[in-house]
Amino acid sequence: MPFDEDMLRSGVRVALAVKLFDEEALSLGKAAKLTGVTQSEFINHLGALKIPLARYGADELAQEVAAFA
Repeated sequence: MPFDEDMLRSGVRVALAVKLFDEEALSLGKAAKLTGVTQSEFINHLGALKIPLARYGADELAQEVAAFA
């Protein structure tokens, strides 16, 4: 299947959105909007790439764990 201009642009938008989300420069909603998919679809894509949705610092994680104890 040959690449056309639309496929190339779409791939670049997805890669850019994933990178900016991973660097915490874009929110989930804005990254999904940039790619032209729903937040649910973008979450699935991130999962396939093993990119976490939430990142906790050591202090935040300790507080969360303590809340369950």
